Amino acid sequence: MQEETVYQWAKSLEALLAQGGEDQVRQMCAEQRPADLAEALDFLDGEEKQAVFRLLDLPQAAEVLGECDEDQRAELMAALSEEILARVVDHLPPDDAADAVSELSDERAGRVLSKIRESEEIRDLLRYDEESAGGIMTPDVIAFPETMTVGELLDAFRGGWKTAKAARVPVIAAKPEWENAYELIREENIYSIFVVDNDRKLKGFVRLQDILRSDSETRLSEILDTDVISVLTGEDQEEVAELAQKYDLVSIPVTDSEGHLVGRITIDDVIDVIEEETTEDFMKMAGTTEDELITESALRSLGLRLPWIMVALLGLFLSATILRFFEPTIARVVQLMPFIPVVCGITGNTAVQSATIIIRGLATGQIDVMMVFSVIFKEIRTGILIGVVCGGVVLLVAYWFTQIGPVAWAVGISVFCAISVASSLGVFIPLFLARIGKDPAIATGPIVTSLSDATAGAIYFIVATAIV
Repeated sequence: MQEETVYQWAKSLEALLAQGGEDQVRQMCAEQRPADLAEALDFLDGEEKQAVFRLLDLPQAAEVLGECDEDQRAELMAALSEEILARVVDHLPPDDAADAVSELSDERAGRVLSKIRESEEIRDLLRYDEESAGGIMTPDVIAFPETMTVGELLDAFRGGWKTAKAARVPVIAAKPEWENAYELIREENIYSIFVVDNDRKLKGFVRLQDILRSDSETRLSEILDTDVISVLTGEDQEEVAELAQKYDLVSIPVTDSEGHLVGRITIDDVIDVIEEETTEDFMKMAGTTEDELITESALRSLGLRLPWIMVALLGLFLSATILRFFEPTIARVVQLMPFIPVVCGITGNTAVQSATIIIRGLATGQIDVMMVFSVIFKEIRTGILIGVVCGGVVLLVAYWFTQIGPVAWAVGISVFCAISVASSLGVFIPLFLARIGKDPAIATGPIVTSLSDATAGAIYFIVATAIV
């Protein structure tokens, strides 16, 4: 549903609530997709949002809660009694349920968990760091022993899990509510089946097409693909996303340190991680954090932004000091003054451009800190080429403005030198921070811009003093 349509639909809900038409609201919501409903709630104020959410039946409320972002989800959960909240969370997939419970206070989380049937499963997930593979995985994973035959596997699919259990067909980690293969495939979108040994250690996977092409007496171990890409529970979520992107994975098995299969990460979780990490990088490049998107406190925003604004201010003081030092040069040749913003502006843009390319490359794994020399060399060559072009253009424009050859040459050469140096700074600072284990995204914005401005000012007046 398009955003404009969602907005209009949200306004219809608002009007019905004002008229007391709760039954119409309930009926309208029942016809909508959870993602569209979650988006519509964003257009309502707090009381209206909570009133609509309370009218949803439990399965739909759980689906909507799973589609909400963190601040919206926290607002909705805060308005529910612990009894109702527990029933809603109980309808969520275990990984989403763990995310929801983790946003509650310790006391409230404990009381809610005590009312949930499968609370132990959620407690197990809460043990993992929320930004690790264990924190984003779901324990709902289907696996079969390598000794099983294709015929037994298909019998389990055709007859449902109860029939399989009666026939003593070993099914590992299968949900009891899945009654047949149709339900399994519809809920989980199975493209391949994980295979384990008797100790539940991951051995590989079997593709559905290989199962359908094989004889019923063929054992899974005979058609097993052992080239399986898995991750450990403690692996960082960003590394998991890089693996999924690199190998085009739609489902990644998760194992513990001993190789036991404990869960899987699905493509929707990978997409969420990519969005989260990208947002985090962009916010850091601006000298702030994602917390500012959800905070309502001006003082909180001040605390997030001010440190990096102070860094920028120190850089400006450095630039002012350089100007003060070269006052005699400016006094003698006032024609140099109009070109100070040109030299500093083009240099700052070039530095940020180079830094952004490097940070993006580091984030996606295309650039490694061990490639430092080759990357710097490449960016220096690129900076020189950009400097030649921009320096030549600025030289011609400066001469047309002033009709003074030495001033034009000073401006043109300064632009060339400053851009060349700025390109190196834009590369070196992020790589250096990554090398020492710091987040390179913090290097852009205030730091690189301020440093490149000061460097450009110094280069400009040194060259101008020498030539003019």
